[in-house]
Amino acid sequence: MKLTQIMAIFLIATSGNAFSDEQSFRTALVTLPPKYLGDIPLVNREKLLNAAGSDDELMDAANGWLHWSADGGNVGGTSMVWAKELPRSGKKPLFFVHMAKPFADSRNKPAANQTFILEHVGEEWVDVTTTVMPSAVDITMHFRTRKADTVIEVAPWKEFKRIDDRGMAYTYGERVMDLRWTGKEFVIEKASNKKLTKNWRSEQGEAQQAPRHPHPHPLTPARPYIRQRLPTVIPPRVSPWYHPCHFRNTLQNR
Repeated sequence: MKLTQIMAIFLIATSGNAFSDEQSFRTALVTLPPKYLGDIPLVNREKLLNAAGSDDELMDAANGWLHWSADGGNVGGTSMVWAKELPRSGKKPLFFVHMAKPFADSRNKPAANQTFILEHVGEEWVDVTTTVMPSAVDITMHFRTRKADTVIEVAPWKEFKRIDDRGMAYTYGERVMDLRWTGKEFVIEKASNKKLTKNWRSEQGEAQQAPRHPHPHPLTPARPYIRQRLPTVIPPRVSPWYHPCHFRNTLQNR
């Protein structure tokens, strides 16, 4: 048995979920090679489970869903990660992973090695992306998983000029399609909305709650400042002979 498998059994057992329905998802987070999980070292996976597991806006093990930031929890990642377990009847679930490396560092151009569909075979993780992902889908685009269902939203990367004059950067474009997992395969559907839904909500809940952050990207220009009118100071005992200079002199003589 490999060291990674021993680590997986130990971490799952100590978390109190050794025989739960969440076991396969937690095993994936512990045993996936770093190149499939934002370059997070295997020795830091316990930190990842503890940090993400404490916030249901980062991980929902019951639904097999993860959204992790590159700088979160001091685990050594290099990019944001979206992950989703894809259930299959009578078989082990597949594991979908997308790493938003262009967003983390604009030197990382959109590439095929940022999105994977993986199958756990024996003690190894096998890349089955080309056989599971529909050929009509550009694998270099941005993919966003949902917590509550198995729909994956797809949008192109959009390059823009940084406001700090440090070159170009990447953000997400408008949603162009949805991938619905049927339990056997992905079905391409027309995007039900041009906007990407927030990671921790269903699409229905998106319209009911305000966004957690005011701007989708830290480098996008902020909203213009609007000067607010200050309340006028009215001096007491205003007489018909009042003049503003009288009030000013009164304040200075106090």
